Amino acid sequence: MFEKYNAVLRGLPNRVPFFVNGYMERCLGNRYVATIHAINRCLVKLSKVTPAKKLYRGVSGMRLPDCFFDYSDATYRVSGGVEFGFMSASADKEESMKYATARTPSLLYEIDQGMLDRGASLQWLSQYPHEAETCFPPCTGLELKRNSDGSTAKKVDGRLTIVELRAQPARLDGSGRRAAAPTPAQV
Repeated sequence: MFEKYNAVLRGLPNRVPFFVNGYMERCLGNRYVATIHAINRCLVKLSKVTPAKKLYRGVSGMRLPDCFFDYSDATYRVSGGVEFGFMSASADKEESMKYATARTPSLLYEIDQGMLDRGASLQWLSQYPHEAETCFPPCTGLELKRNSDGSTAKKVDGRLTIVELRAQPARLDGSGRRAAAPTPAQV
């Protein structure tokens, strides 16, 4: 089902024909609004009790566009992108490497989480607990990290490109506003 939910989230902005066609083929017009909203709310709540740690996401058969790495024209001097769908990552680097090296080109995202910018650990309810999965809600920003000299935090190891990112989940409170940070009593 996650493929259908992500097809909705990626296809409905109607910007990329590949994603729009995927939505039309998989979902037949169903938007799964209530289900996507419920999953999103659960992820936001679970993220508050998930420890922040480095995560990894393996992606194969694609490469990132040059504009993902270049911020020379950007007004705010940041670069990266937004994942419109639910995004999973793993605390297990070796598990993520299996996904990254399935096809070429190969990408491995190294994702740092912060005090407020965390995904939700799903390991406790996963059918595959050994994958140590953490899931981020839709519209998570992936900001490219920079080295102290301003260069991109990107390494190439043979056919594998390793990209260091900082996750910034969009935690919307239902009104379209970013939700307030939880107090210790709420966590």
